[in-house]
Amino acid sequence: MKKKLFPLLGGIVLLAALLGIYAYSSSSSGENGDGTEPTTEQTSDTSLVNTGEYTLCDREAESLRDVAINSGDNTLSLKYSEDGYTVEGYENVDINMSNTASLASIFIGLYSDNKIEGAENEPEKYGLDNPLAVGTATYDDGSSVTLKLGSLTADKQYYYLESSDAEGVYLVDAVVGARMLYTINNLVDKNIASIKPNYVTYIEVLRNNESELLLYYDEENSNANTNLAQYGLATLTMERPLEGASVYPYNLESSLLSTCSSITLGDVVDAQPTDYARYGLDVPRLTVRLRDNSGSLEIKAGNDAGDGNVYVMVDDSVSVFTMDASLLEPFDNYTITDFIEKFVALHSRSDVSRVDMVSEFGTVNLEFREDGENTITTDESGAVQDNRLAILNGKTVEGDDFADFYELLVGLSFDQIGEHTQKNGEPAVTLTYTLLDGTVETTEFYTFNDNFYSVGKDGEYDMLVSKQSVKQIVDRAGALSQ
Repeated sequence: MKKKLFPLLGGIVLLAALLGIYAYSSSSSGENGDGTEPTTEQTSDTSLVNTGEYTLCDREAESLRDVAINSGDNTLSLKYSEDGYTVEGYENVDINMSNTASLASIFIGLYSDNKIEGAENEPEKYGLDNPLAVGTATYDDGSSVTLKLGSLTADKQYYYLESSDAEGVYLVDAVVGARMLYTINNLVDKNIASIKPNYVTYIEVLRNNESELLLYYDEENSNANTNLAQYGLATLTMERPLEGASVYPYNLESSLLSTCSSITLGDVVDAQPTDYARYGLDVPRLTVRLRDNSGSLEIKAGNDAGDGNVYVMVDDSVSVFTMDASLLEPFDNYTITDFIEKFVALHSRSDVSRVDMVSEFGTVNLEFREDGENTITTDESGAVQDNRLAILNGKTVEGDDFADFYELLVGLSFDQIGEHTQKNGEPAVTLTYTLLDGTVETTEFYTFNDNFYSVGKDGEYDMLVSKQSVKQIVDRAGALSQ
């Protein structure tokens, strides 16, 4: 599949306008594009003749066709077609439109305010006997222009340059001239999707291509509206390793997704590798897949690249990059207890008809009953208000005391997670929620040791729940219902 650089008419014309026509000016930044050292460097004073603007190349953007640049052992060839431009030999590489347009624009409009008098007679003095780069562009009328890039000036702010469209030697800004030294690595697109933690809808972590963690937004089962996602309240459902566990993005922001907003690529290492094994990317040791409400990102991580970096690939790009290894640390070394909700059975009061707990410490029977105006209401904004009577162990309770008790009941949580073990005999505790839709959910607690109960979940894992937590619920219910 060929990767387009940019459309023929719209791309070059628009980008030429946006990027401007590159010219030497006295207010130059003085930066040397890629820091390449010249083979020859002018060290003596140069007599400059400021006689106005010299045109080194001035062509219509629509007329540009092929561009070929040779610099040392590097050859870069932009090939024109009716569909757009590709880099010859790198048709499968994702190309950065802006960088490619910067390079192509040199052959559309290039100017200088300064011509070096008599320099054409001393090419070796300006590095033009053995140029750093030679570039040739062709146009739709069959014409062409050739640019030769000489050495840097002593202050490294300008390059000496010859153009087949202008006699003599000229100065061009170093930033502009350095674009003729671009390699394919300068043209590879390093832009990646920015995933917003508050809006994340899918997280998957694979180790050696085996999925070990999977979270996703399940609209049918989520207990939070998607409009609340910006507040980190859109519940994610865990499928692996603990099926059915609930996770909120606000818990993920300080753990698994703590570096999510900072993920960027480092350097281009290999635009089009022939051997991914050398980077450890034939079978990536770590793969991270993220989606939010507007985009997605897949990162494959391989071997250590040194200096705190790791080799990576992103999305469907064929290129290999470096990335700061610390950005992947949360995905590489996570503990699910850092971000999953630890509730044994969490239900909103307005969804519940009754709750029954039977334990070695006593029983708890809670019923919600409608009576006259004491019903569940929903206002115009969609807010639900539960005004039903709460009957606890046969006694009506209300106010803050009951609110605190219900929070204690639904907040019952586990302290540890362990591997699933076969349960034998009768449970020591049962906790049953009967929901308004008729659903009955029963959780069974089995004695694990003197301090904990073991609660099986989906046959996949066990939650260890403190016995004192259960006793506290029973004791509190007894105190309120006296």
